[in-house]
Amino acid sequence: MDIANSIKDKGFYYIPDFISEFKVNALLNSIKKLNSEIGKDKATVFYEGKKLLLKDLINFKLKKLLKSSQIIFSKENNFFSEISSNIFKNHYLKRIDYYSSSISAEPIINWHNDISYSGAEKVVKKFHHPNFYKLRFFLYLTDVEYKNGSLAILPSSQKVSSAVASLLYDKKIEYKPHWSLQQFCKYIDSLDVKDKLINIIGTQQYNDFVSNTGFIFNKNDTDQYDVQSKKGGLVIFDDRCFHRGSNCSKSERSVMRYIYSSNSIN
Repeated sequence: MDIANSIKDKGFYYIPDFISEFKVNALLNSIKKLNSEIGKDKATVFYEGKKLLLKDLINFKLKKLLKSSQIIFSKENNFFSEISSNIFKNHYLKRIDYYSSSISAEPIINWHNDISYSGAEKVVKKFHHPNFYKLRFFLYLTDVEYKNGSLAILPSSQKVSSAVASLLYDKKIEYKPHWSLQQFCKYIDSLDVKDKLINIIGTQQYNDFVSNTGFIFNKNDTDQYDVQSKKGGLVIFDDRCFHRGSNCSKSERSVMRYIYSSNSIN
């Protein structure tokens, strides 16, 4: 199964040793020099539209502007754009950043998906098109494992969350907060959502999702879905999938994040 088809089916794809340790170290060292200019433990944003590049130019952040250009026009990012073109009808580069997570007993982020309005009590604007989502490319610059910065992804969960998004967009169900995995499981088990959801995804897909997420009501986490990686590994995932970033118990996690977005009418 090729990369695009795997992402469409499972929601993610992992490539070990995507870049060499030498390239990892060179990239990490150059970025940490930039971090010393803007403050430690903060995300360094290299691209978020042309306005950011212009702002860096106006503020004479020439080292950062040069690094941004190198990253944007790198062969790695060209590869990410090619993968995105095989999944989206139309796509655009939304953001590139570097992010470092410090040692902590708390998860980087708990189980959630990225198309559920961050758990807002009410959606003020109209619901977005169900085909609007993002591909996220996580390039690890440090080793990660369970309880030390690894990303966990619930396979094929994008099919369930996108079906819910479709029901909301078509005004067939009432909105309730469903950003966290626990909220979502309760939401799709409600009488006004369950039958309509099964009509879209089928009973088997629904039951598989319920079975795969049973841990959330027991011990609240599992290592079953973690993608453990050495530095230089790459994880590509559909952000409609439920995912979680584990805590960093041993060392900080450093990652380059490349985000490509669909157009809402794809």
